[in-house]
Amino acid sequence: MFNNPVPVSPEQHSAIKIRQQGTIEHLIDRQFVPVFFGEFNKVSAHYPIFFVYEEQSKQYRPIAVFGLLEKQNLFLQQGRWDAAYVPATLRSYPFSIARAENTDDQWMVCIHPESELVSTTEGQAIFDENKQPTEFYQNLTNFLQDLLAHEMVSVEITTLLQQLDLFKEEALKFTDSSGKQGALNGFHVIDQEKLAALSDSDFLKLRQHNALDAIYHHLSSLDRVSDLVRRLG
Repeated sequence: MFNNPVPVSPEQHSAIKIRQQGTIEHLIDRQFVPVFFGEFNKVSAHYPIFFVYEEQSKQYRPIAVFGLLEKQNLFLQQGRWDAAYVPATLRSYPFSIARAENTDDQWMVCIHPESELVSTTEGQAIFDENKQPTEFYQNLTNFLQDLLAHEMVSVEITTLLQQLDLFKEEALKFTDSSGKQGALNGFHVIDQEKLAALSDSDFLKLRQHNALDAIYHHLSSLDRVSDLVRRLG
């Protein structure tokens, strides 16, 4: 999602500190970010949720959309985030978690060293003088492990939705206040007709994976497109 993350190590990052107060200008061109099924109930109250197909993984990924134009973020207002809920992937910045090279089940914590939140003079240290993780960093890694667990659940659910052929491509269409029409292509949504036509056994699979609430939150979130249009002006 952000550029140039590197694996965290006590050898390279023992002097690193993280500012608790900083700007969020790094989000100015974030038109959308990945979200997890476990946060759909909160995300859907503020942002439309669509799915994008990733060629590399051959899987669909849910995203929250922040803007209607390329590299546009309508929720960044005068240096602050203008919504009550901030998606989890944004709250972990400047850290992220990534799969270790040449493995399927090993993960590593990464840091975005060019972030304005990264300092060597002020903020919370991530390693102590003995190059051991601080409480701050341990809490952070616990949060990232929670995100990883949510990611695994999201992959499991999207795989099931894909197996049931429930995705359909659908552009995000809008009309701005001047009457000009626009569309964002490459997005996918749950096909409500196919959802309604599922067999009892397939519908039960969705319920067993706790996917139904998330599906309904996704569908209701599509009404948030009108909120983006209002913000667009």
